[in-house]
Amino acid sequence: MAFELVTHFIIDYAKGWTARTFPRYADPAHKPYWVLYGLDQLLHQLVILAIVALTAFFSQYPVL
Repeated sequence: MAFELVTHFIIDYAKGWTARTFPRYADPAHKPYWVLYGLDQLLHQLVILAIVALTAFFSQYPVL
């Protein structure tokens, strides 16, 4: 849970910083906005996939 919280914050902070620094990434009327939005969503999904994969891997070998 903490891993997801930290990565979510980092991903969203980076997206916000990019939109503030480069105004074309903040305007939904331009393609770069949607590219950044898609990248943001992809990274969030990859984090969830990594959590599921790690959970599945470590559940096969329980710690005694």
